Amino acid sequence: MIAENLTTPALSQDLVALYEKDARELLKFPITDSEGAIGALDVLRAHYVVVDFCLGENIGEGIGGIGPKSPILLMSAIDRQFAQFGGQMKWRDVHEQLATLVFGLVKNHPFHDANKRTALLTLVYGFYLNSQYLEADKNEVEDLLVYIAASSLHLFDNYERFEGFADPEVSFVADYLRKNTRKMDKRTYIITYRELDRKLKYHGFSLQHPFRNYIDVIESSSGRMVVRVGFPGWSRQLAKGDMRKVLDACELTAEKGIDAEVFFHDKDPIYFLTSDYRSQIFSLAYR
Repeated sequence: MIAENLTTPALSQDLVALYEKDARELLKFPITDSEGAIGALDVLRAHYVVVDFCLGENIGEGIGGIGPKSPILLMSAIDRQFAQFGGQMKWRDVHEQLATLVFGLVKNHPFHDANKRTALLTLVYGFYLNSQYLEADKNEVEDLLVYIAASSLHLFDNYERFEGFADPEVSFVADYLRKNTRKMDKRTYIITYRELDRKLKYHGFSLQHPFRNYIDVIESSSGRMVVRVGFPGWSRQLAKGDMRKVLDACELTAEKGIDAEVFFHDKDPIYFLTSDYRSQIFSLAYR
């Protein structure tokens, strides 16, 4: 669902007023709602987070302008998701909607700068909002955006299968995304304390100080105790309630970008999307 509100993302102070000004301007446009679609403020948040990240990390040669250069071009890209044909929605699922949105963001060039970088973060954030996880190779996703911009998607394998379609580029991108995403997993698996300690260390935590049938979960960087749970022994399994208590306290949940497949089966996390895609954001600044 589209989330349209003036909640300001955690930006550097000098960007806050610019974001809020642009947000109020976009809210003057009619809002169309559709299951799975991404709203104007979602895209604007993605743009400002990318800009803030690039400025803070000295990525690229500065930013050649911040915010939309044309709100109309931006809304045109967003409204692509709601196109109808014969009274029916043209793009029927999140893969097709995000494909046409990303295509529009790259080709319309609605922002002064960082259009491909904004499209990248919008894409992964859009799947996150729809409880899906993009598993495609990150460098390949970067190439996908560059090829969209250069009208060179034919360089991808299997593109010829879509050349007879009414919208071959969007149809190809949607098919690519569909093959490279999965549903986020919110299940809680039962594992031993020894297994939990190994997995927590991957995310910056550990189990320490077992004492009188209890053990502490410690944040590695600060040494801070996050939570204390029952501890019958390293080879014993955690009760489901204690497992949920640990995951909630460490913010290792699907709501925070760490789904069960990520945590329990060591998949690459989507947590802090800009950091996760830092290399691609850096590279796109020069492509």
